[in-house]
Amino acid sequence: MTILAGKKGAWLNQFALPNHQLFVRRARQVDYVVIKYGMSTYEVTAQQFSIPWVAERMAESGVGSQNGPSQAVRYGTELAQQANQPGCIAAIINLEEADGGWHTDNGWATLQLVNTFRSIAPGKPLYASIDTRGNRPNYPYQKALAAVCDGVMPMTYPAAFGQSAAVAFAATVTPLVRQRWAGKEIIPTYQTYDAADVPAQVAQVQALYGAGIIVGANTYTLGHASQEQWDASLAFTPVPVQPPAPPPDVAGGLMELRALWVTGWHAIEQTGTVGEAIAFSDFWRRLTGVL
Repeated sequence: MTILAGKKGAWLNQFALPNHQLFVRRARQVDYVVIKYGMSTYEVTAQQFSIPWVAERMAESGVGSQNGPSQAVRYGTELAQQANQPGCIAAIINLEEADGGWHTDNGWATLQLVNTFRSIAPGKPLYASIDTRGNRPNYPYQKALAAVCDGVMPMTYPAAFGQSAAVAFAATVTPLVRQRWAGKEIIPTYQTYDAADVPAQVAQVQALYGAGIIVGANTYTLGHASQEQWDASLAFTPVPVQPPAPPPDVAGGLMELRALWVTGWHAIEQTGTVGEAIAFSDFWRRLTGVL
């Protein structure tokens, strides 16, 4: 599934709400916007202006809460209900450890959340927004997500992590992450708030995209970014992903050639002349490279 591959997006959250004029102007400069659960007025605006948008639910009840796994069905239901609204092209479940306690889950609650979502919003692409640093991809909840989601959005926030852009991306898009999510979409979310160096991050995004390691990227967030940061983020220029050409059917082609050869010789044997036989033989020698 490549619904977000070859595209760039921007998140919107409740901590920096732009006026709707700014929202529309910036949203039209990217391929899609991510709208947090509960911000329905922006969903309506996106629908009115034909802006593709992605539903997002943070699976926690408040800052510092650790009860996320116990509310798995609720979060899966609410995300699915949001994702079923007009204009929504995909959904993101945001599982955090400090706010949510998902590192305590043995994987069962994570699967319960995703299965609930799938039952209510069948066919809707689902991505996981998670912290992929260190050994976290080996945690049960992240293994479960990798097994059942369509892609991952590693949280990559250099200024918040106290790292350079290069170190931050190296820490979140690791060989372990690539192995865990092999065959699925890796779309990092990078920082456009506070004093984040956006050009340095875009350089990392473009390099990873060019190497085929990631298939797109998101900014966090549309509302936080200064105009300078926003303009810098637009320098990332992904190209639409084309479906790969099917591999050539070598065996089938050889069988067709053999059938033509047999049919031709059979016809010459029945009604052909010596000259036709010589010409036919010469044609096949040239075709197969036997001179």
